[in-house]
Amino acid sequence: MKAMSSGPFQLAFSYLKVQPHGGFFVVHASSRTWYMAGLQPKQFLEMLGFGPTTTGCQKFGEDCFYKVTHELPPGSELDFSWPRPADVAHASFDHLAANLGDLFERTRSIYSELAENVDMFPWAAQFTGGPRLLEADGLVGPSWIDEFKPAAHLEIERKIPELQEADRKYRQLEYVLWRTGEELEDAVQLLLTEMGVPCTKTVRGATVDLLGELPSRGLKFAFEVTGTSDAIKKGSKKLSQALTYLMETSDEAEKIVVIANAHNRIPPKDRPPAFTPEIAKLLKQNGITAVTTEQFYEEWLTNPEGPHEELFAHLHAHPGGVFESGFEQ
Repeated sequence: MKAMSSGPFQLAFSYLKVQPHGGFFVVHASSRTWYMAGLQPKQFLEMLGFGPTTTGCQKFGEDCFYKVTHELPPGSELDFSWPRPADVAHASFDHLAANLGDLFERTRSIYSELAENVDMFPWAAQFTGGPRLLEADGLVGPSWIDEFKPAAHLEIERKIPELQEADRKYRQLEYVLWRTGEELEDAVQLLLTEMGVPCTKTVRGATVDLLGELPSRGLKFAFEVTGTSDAIKKGSKKLSQALTYLMETSDEAEKIVVIANAHNRIPPKDRPPAFTPEIAKLLKQNGITAVTTEQFYEEWLTNPEGPHEELFAHLHAHPGGVFESGFEQ
């Protein structure tokens, strides 16, 4: 991946191979600069046809805007004409990287001038000029500057570590609505712990992900956590692991629960059923209960301080299948 910078933008150039001897060239862009007013860098990227990624990228993660610029069709590797398609794509990216920062500043200036005549261009009012905010790594001054800081700034600095820790926790809790894999497992562990069921992670390769207990009632749980952009259906590896745990490991006092973050690319309110009828029936036959991450999250959100004992008591006593009634108590 080729990386460059241009003004407030960080850029990367990659080749996405999607078929034998063919693929697409993609420009990835991001910016950590934000202005108090006026045209913003990411607004400018969208104006140029860049779109936010839904899955993240290797260079900028989830803070990435991308644009497909050139296609390399099948058979082009045998095209010896000059210039070669790949050379054209690279030259276009180099030209963009050399000029994007300047184009942004000129466009920002033009939009600010238009905003001075809001009677004629009312839509431009949002682009009135404002001071540029420093990037995070430019905010630290010399040690003696503390003597000159206003009391309000010192109070903010005192609160920053606590606020950062709270922000980290809440962001991780929100992961239960959109992440997958180990990040989802860690987020569910945190959420269950916040709800009064401390959990420990099992060793890698175990047939369930988390073991927890409701201390006040001595109720034990085994949680298998799964995240997917689709419904939980036949052939799910996580479901097979839960069934294996039931047959080989679980004791009768331990409730097995499958927690699913299904359809995780869709807002929770728009998600279709997380479990297919076939899977719901299979789980019920085996006494395994199925719950969605948004069910737990919404329950916690209504009462972050708890308690949630009755909910988990209902969950433990549930006969199996999709768990719904306990969240309506």
